[in-house]
Amino acid sequence: MKELINSLIKSGYKLPEIYGMTLADIDFLIEVSNVEETKEEELVTLDQAFPFLF
Repeated sequence: MKELINSLIKSGYKLPEIYGMTLADIDFLIEVSNVEETKEEELVTLDQAFPFLF
């Protein structure tokens, strides 16, 4: 839970906003963050990210 709050604060949320969230809001944010993490892992090297440069 502490990690979740820290990540929300880093994302720009303020504590009153976080404490006002419902469980559905938090579940949605977790799902979205999991999707973003998988997208970032796909591009590992510069060759894959910018094939036109090499």
